[in-house]
Formats: sequence, structure tokens, C-alpha cells
Amino acid sequence: MPPRSALRIKGVVRAATRVRELAGDLREPQDVTRLRAMIDQNVEVIQSILRLRGATVEDLPGPSRNAARYLFQLDVDQLAAHVPPAPAPPAAPAPQPTGTPDLFGDLPPAPLELPPAPPPSRGPIRITGISRDVEDISRYCNELIRGQCEFTLERITQIAIDAAEHNDALLLEGDAERLTPKTRASRGWIAFMARKENMQQMVRAMKSLRSVLANVSNPDMAAAQLHFRNTAALYRVRQRANTVIMTVPTEMISFGDADMQAIGRLMDGDPLAKSDVAAAMHREAYLAITRELSALGGHQENAAGVHHDLHAAFARVDQQYFHGSLVRPLMEWGTNFASRTMGLYRLSEDRITINPGLDRADVPEFVIDFLVYHEALHKQYGLGWSGTRAVHHPRAFRDSERKFKRFAEAEAFLAQFSKAMLTGRVLDQPQDNAITLATPKPDKMKNKNRKRKRRRSR
Repeated sequence: MPPRSALRIKGVVRAATRVRELAGDLREPQDVTRLRAMIDQNVEVIQSILRLRGATVEDLPGPSRNAARYLFQLDVDQLAAHVPPAPAPPAAPAPQPTGTPDLFGDLPPAPLELPPAPPPSRGPIRITGISRDVEDISRYCNELIRGQCEFTLERITQIAIDAAEHNDALLLEGDAERLTPKTRASRGWIAFMARKENMQQMVRAMKSLRSVLANVSNPDMAAAQLHFRNTAALYRVRQRANTVIMTVPTEMISFGDADMQAIGRLMDGDPLAKSDVAAAMHREAYLAITRELSALGGHQENAAGVHHDLHAAFARVDQQYFHGSLVRPLMEWGTNFASRTMGLYRLSEDRITINPGLDRADVPEFVIDFLVYHEALHKQYGLGWSGTRAVHHPRAFRDSERKFKRFAEAEAFLAQFSKAMLTGRVLDQPQDNAITLATPKPDKMKNKNRKRKRRRSR
């Protein structure tokens, strides 16, 4: 048998991702047929390669192994039970008596036409010139606050409106889902700035930040161009030709003067300023802009999994533990089958991402609820601080986490699930629904013991 590190099958993770996306959006019997054919084709290819190499799924690297397991265990019949049946063909009109003999009465009925084949999937979409539109609008606003722009604020807003309408006219139905991340972010930014109140808020924030930069220790920042854009950094400074450009997140247009002062202190090296900026980023006004930019860009939440719906999980958690007071963040199933991270909350995007490997029938519902609850606590508490050190799980967070009704069971399941992903061992589910790990093969146990002895001898 070839060593595990030598056996790789290219495209398994990509195939599993495509299957999972299609399985979560079954609307017609055609979709079920397409899904079944896609799974059968990929499973046949994987099994033929494994037979040729004399290997098993457990000999694949972690990413391919987890993706292959997902393809093998997916029950299409169970999914098909929830798809509405195809509508019956319209009945033929009753023959009208005309006194003329029916010359075609003995002919067999014409066969029903096959449904048209689904159009071939196309690649990602980019809108040419959209980045230039963003650059132009930002430049006009910078010139406006310096008194050097030939356009008024109303005219700049109209430019954004025209650009947003042009972008929408270029897209057909369903195209927004296939925009590249950069194009989607630019589209959302232009549509956001096409609203007069948002443009006014950005210009006000530019003026506030500009007054702060005039007093920082770096004299070059006083003449910097200010860009409020899609960035995960607190701020970024670069030089283009003879111009210094400072980029900050678009959501910072919600910052007040005191928050802008914190950015200036951060640039001057104040170790306590970062916590003040992070606290401002956790306010609902900031996060609301994040969600609006994402929606205007055309981002589609991938929350409806094959077996578990994240929106439904959040609704249960919010009602039971937050009394319906928590604003739902963006939610999605991830695409990385190799990740050992079970869940993640991105504060800068107000987004919860759950590991796609957990979207399985043998993963209990309370485990998904616990993960959503854990990430929702991150949204509620934000970052804690101990001096200049960020604390992601302060004591209050841990105390609240233990209030989950099946906390110990969920923790135990996730620990075993994560270990199974790492070691290649499979999860068994006995009749009592208690999840346990299968015992590894003796030869693999020997190899592990040998590795441990070698490490100790070193």
C-alpha cells in the first residue's frame, strides 16, 4: 500500500463543495437527477483510483479524505423526499365532433418532450471598470473636502447612482452570485454610496479623520488621500507616486470624533488605542453597514445546508438564550473540508461560518445549536482586553457558554469529531445515538507508538 502522503486525488474537495452547494438548493426533480449523477460520477472515479492504487479512503490526506467521506455518505433519496414532484403535463383537449372521421385515432400518443438540459455553469464574473469608478468617487470626495473639486456633493452622489444602475444593467438573473469577491465588494460599495445620506456620512468622516491626521507624529499623513473601502485591516498606509493613501474600512464612516482620535493614537503607538477602536467596531451601527454592504454587493448567504439550516439554528438559540434580542449576523457554511476550526465569527464582517463537514445527518442538531450559540456569544461580548492583549474568551464568555443545556455533550462530540478529522478514524453511531470513535487498526497504533518513542529518544 502506498504511504498516505504519496496518494493524492486532485479535485475531490472541489467536487464535494459543488455537490454540497447543489444539495442545499434542490427545487425540482431535475436537480435531484443532476445531483445523483454528479455524486455517482465522482464516487466511481474516486473508487476506481483507490482500487488501482490498492488503497482506501483512509489513506487519503485529510482534506480529500473528509471530502470523499462526505460524497460517500450523502443520501440522495432522503433529500429527494423533500423536493416537490414535477407538475403533470397538461391534458390534451377533448376532440370536437366535426363529422369527419379521425384518421389518426389508431396512432400511439406522441412521446413527452424531455426537459431542456440545464445551461452549463459559467465561470466567475468581473465587471470591467468598476474599480476605476470606486477610485474616481473616492478621489472626488477627497478633492471636495480640500475645496479643489469641480463637482458638488450632489453631483458626486449622482455619479455613484449612475454607476450603480450601470452595474445592475450588466447582470442577468443569478449573475450576482457569481461575481468575484473584489467585484462584489466594489458593486456593494458603489450602491451604498449612491444613497445621499451615506455619501454625506463618508464626507463627514473624511473631514474628521483628516483633522486627526494633521496632528499625528508622521507629517506626511496631513496630506494623505483617505479611502473608506473594503478592508479587514484597522488601517493601511501606502504610497503611490507622490501621494500617501490611507485606507480604512468603509464601516468607519459610523465613527464619531472620539473614535477617529483613537485611530490617531493608534498610529502614534498608543498601546491602549487598539481596544478603543475595536470597541467602536463592535457597535451595531458599524455592523449594520457591514451587512448592508454585503447585501448590496449581491452576496448570498449559504445558510441552508443539506441536513442543518443555520438560520433555523440561530432562531432557536436567539429565542432560548438571548430572548430574541440578538441581531442575526451573516451566516454561512464554509467551503474548507480540511479545516479543524468548527466555527468562526468574523467581527469585521459580522459573519458566522460553520465547518461544512458538520452538515451531516449523523451530527445532532444540538451540536450545531451549540456552535451557533458559541459564535453568537462572540458577537455579544466582542473582544475583551487585558492591558494591551486581546482576550477572545473572557470569564464572562465562558460562564455564559456553560449555560447551554447540553454543553458537556456538545463539547465531547466536537472533540471527538475534530480528532477523527485529524487522525483519519471514522465516527460510528450506535443504536443509542451516542457518537463514539472506531478503534484504529493495530498496525496504525504500532506506527504511532514508534513515532512517540522516536520523539522521546530525541
